[in-house]
Order: sequence, then structure tokens, then C-alpha cells
Amino acid sequence: MKSLLKLSTLLCITVAMLTACKKPEVISEAVETAAADETPYRSATIFSGDWQHPGILNSQQDLDRMRSKVNANLQPWKGSYDKLAADFYAQSTYTIRGPQGVTVVNRETGGLDPTGSNTRCDKDSRAAYENALMWYITQDVAYANKSRDLIDAWASVITDFTGADSRISASLYGYNFINAAEILKHTGYSGWTSGYNTRATSFFTGPVYNEIKNYNQIGPGNQDAFIIKCMMAIGVFTENTAIFQRAVDEFYGRSTPANGNLANYILPSGQCQETNRDQNHTQVGLGSLAEACEIGKHQYMDMYGALDNRLLRGYEFTARYNSGNGFASTPVDYDGITGSKDYGDVPSTIGYGTFFPVYALAYYHYGYRKGLLSSSSMTYLKQVAESISPEGTSNDPAAPGFGTLLFAVGPYGGNALTNYSFEGGTVNWYAAGGAILTSNTTLHIEGSKSISVESRDFDYSGPRQDVKQYLLDNGQGLYDLSAYIRTISTTSTIFTGQVNIKLVDGTGTHYYTAKEKYDDSFAQISGSANVTWSGTLTAAEFYVTTPGNSYSIAVDKCSLVKVK
Repeated sequence: MKSLLKLSTLLCITVAMLTACKKPEVISEAVETAAADETPYRSATIFSGDWQHPGILNSQQDLDRMRSKVNANLQPWKGSYDKLAADFYAQSTYTIRGPQGVTVVNRETGGLDPTGSNTRCDKDSRAAYENALMWYITQDVAYANKSRDLIDAWASVITDFTGADSRISASLYGYNFINAAEILKHTGYSGWTSGYNTRATSFFTGPVYNEIKNYNQIGPGNQDAFIIKCMMAIGVFTENTAIFQRAVDEFYGRSTPANGNLANYILPSGQCQETNRDQNHTQVGLGSLAEACEIGKHQYMDMYGALDNRLLRGYEFTARYNSGNGFASTPVDYDGITGSKDYGDVPSTIGYGTFFPVYALAYYHYGYRKGLLSSSSMTYLKQVAESISPEGTSNDPAAPGFGTLLFAVGPYGGNALTNYSFEGGTVNWYAAGGAILTSNTTLHIEGSKSISVESRDFDYSGPRQDVKQYLLDNGQGLYDLSAYIRTISTTSTIFTGQVNIKLVDGTGTHYYTAKEKYDDSFAQISGSANVTWSGTLTAAEFYVTTPGNSYSIAVDKCSLVKVK
């Protein structure tokens, strides 16, 4: 999601996606004009080079959504946040364990910890990330200070990761520390000074990267998934394209024949490389691959869609089996392509029916962003994700937990828009900027139709609907707005889509917008805003634009919902 912009200082607006420490942006009637940085991006497996920050597991829009939903006491976010706020590691009073005189983190087979350094680093890394989240949501600097000091305690001392399972410790604990540092660095926290940044950067590109750079080709696939997400995180934090792309290449299987490559970890049936090993490792493997995809999304890469939504198939297979619903296809004796492990001939019952909090991310991406919630392709993913919502801690460094808080997107509740999925053709919609609206029965994300928007003379040429009466009937407050957009023709370019509310009141004209990237597959553009007006509300409309381009688009499943 892209951030909601406060578009007038005359209006009392609390935006749910407010960009930290930035002044409100005032946009005139030319709101549809593209900003200078709205250049198209390639829809490919090669990184474009345009870094987005924060841009690892949490984007600025994610963080803003968390804070706004929690502050508005809205579910399901608040329930997940309450679990975070109560967690042992999320306290600003947390006692830093630190290296305690050692300069290496040692982890042996099975997590054995002869020096205690592995356990201490694990705990401190989790506390660093959870305190960073708490800092942004509460704006209490004590959390930021704690997170910073936790990172620095290890970054300033550790020179190496050693032991038989050193890649696990480097990738998991390093990943937590990097996510924390990314939040502190890019959300207006003044305590993240150059010295802290330099030491953290050296730690991430030195001991952490050096330990994971050659992957773990002969190990269980979940370990390579840990490495992929950590390496991508290092690339983002340091803006190192080579490191980032190297991890992406590993995800796609272009680097090494490892079990953690997407195609090797998840078979076309959805069975995973560790399905016959146990269900715990299988789930954290899936969760880590999903986190890698989320990092890619924040850098405008659609890794979720790779191999025809192969990640979704892995989740669906695992959720179906562990919820007692058998298999859509007969499981096979598959142990991966490398190594000598023999996990057995059938899916393991070890950890059976115990669900890790790794489902929310996939559920909200495929269900809400991609509009597949009612699809048979995620029947059991939906069932499991909803049964364990709101997600809390995983009690495992391999999964951050709290996915409902981190990744839940709406909207929920009654829709202000009529004919919102265009099953009635163009009824109740009108065009702006010379566009021609027609019913499209070929491209659609819900039902059997969408709307084609063609002959667009301007980037603001598009579908609009009057929502004045809905706003008057429901009053001022927090609203979610959303639409699904894609190009009509096939393209390798990613563009910017925008959904908007335009209000005219006693003080003038005001705009609320939400932006996101789209290409030739439907992408959800969504956000939230606390809408108020002064004096008489004389006009209000919901509409869709594409800043910087006037190519033909298809639009589907639009919504405007009062949530509080």
C-alpha cells in the first residue's frame, strides 16, 4: 500500500498511512499529474534499482496502517497488537543480554549452545525487532532507544558466526536485527546517528553476510529460505543491488541447486521438501519464502506470483493436510534434490495440526491484494488463517509472528459504492477526462466482469462515482478506500495506480489518495483516511487514476467503507 496523503491543512485529517516526519502534501486540482519520481518500473525478476525505504518486511505504508488501526482500536489489528504489546521481547524495559565477552556467535547442531551466545543473540534480536515495531506504533522513543542499543550491542562486537548451524544463527538473528535497523533508520528516529548506522552496516555486510553468502545447498530447504530473506534484507538496508539480486536469483533457482529454491522447496502439487520431515520446519520454510516475497513486493517485484503462485500451492497443501482434510493429490516420496536426508515416504505427523503464525501474510496477499479469497485455490489457507487470527508470537526466531497486525488489509464492512464489481456493466459510474467505459467479460477479479477504461486522454481519465450522500449518511470518521487495477494489454512495465476521494466543502476542495504499483495482473490499490469536512459538504466522489500514464486499464472490485 502506498501512503495516504494529507492534502489540505484546512481539513482536520488523520491519515492511516501517514508518512513519518513528513509535512502534509498539498495537491491542487492537478492532483492527477504524476509526481517526478513516478517512473514506470519493470515487471521482471531483475531488480529495477529503485530502492524503497522502509522496504524490508515492513513498508512505510504497513507501519502507518498498523499505527492508525491500533489508534482507532480496530480489529483484527488491535487484537494482534495487544499480543505484541504484552510479549516478553516487546518491552522497553527488556534487559539486554549482549555478547558478554565473546566475539563470535556459536550454534552447533540442533541449536546446542556451548557458550550461551546463540541463545542471547536470538533473544536480543527478537527484542530489537519487536521494540522497533512498538516504537513506530506508540511513538514512545524508549522503544526506539532499546532497539538501537540491542542492535549496537552485537554489531559493535561480533566478528563471526561459528558452529555446525552457523548459517541458521546468522540468517535468523541477522534478519531480525536488520528489520529493526531499517525501521529506526527510515522513520524519523533521531537517535539512529551515523555511528550506529556504520557499525550496523559493517555487521550486516561483514559477519552476517560472510556466513550466509554461499547458502546451504545440502541442508533442509527452510535454511536456504532463511538465507534468502536475510540476504535480501541486507541488500535493501545497504542499497547493494548485487547482494539483493543474488538472493532473488537464489529464490528463482538461478544461483545454486539448493532445496530452498522455490521450485525445489514446493512441488507443483504443493507438497514441500520438508512435508515428510515434520510440519514445524515446513511451516517456517513457507513463512520465510513468503517474507522474501514481501520484501520483493516492497521493491516492486512480484515474487509471490512466481511459478503460477507456487507459494500459494505450498500453503494450501500444508493447511489442508494439517487441518485434517487429506490431500488433493497423492503425496510422493520427496526429500529434495540435494543432500542425503531421507524423510520417509509419507507426510510426517510430527507437529501435525499445530499452526505457526505464518499464515496471515499469505492469506492477506493472495486473498485481499490478489482477490482470491473466494477461490478454491486457497480454501484451506483461508480456513487456517482465520482460525488462528489474530496472530501472536511464534516463540521461534524463524518466524516474526504477529502477522495480523503486520499484514492485515481491509476493507471490512458495507461498501459505499454501488455496482462496485461492475457485474451491472457501467451502471452508476461515469467517466472523466474523455475516457470511454465499457464492460469487460474477459478480465475480472470478482464475478464475471470488470470495467475497461479506454481512449484516455489524461492520466486522470477514468471511472468515477458520486459518494456525497454516503458520506453524509455515515458521517465523518475513518474510511477505507480500495480498487483493483491492471493494464488491459500484456506489459513488462509496472505503473502507479491511485484511488481517490475528492471532497468539496465550505473551505474548498480536498483530496485523499492511496497509491500502489500495478502491471498486467490485477493489483489492489488501497488505503485509509480519517475524513472530515468543514461547513457544508457540497460534493464528493470516488475515482481511479494512474499518475504518469494514460494507457488503457481494467478496474474491478472498488470499495469505500466507513470503518469507524
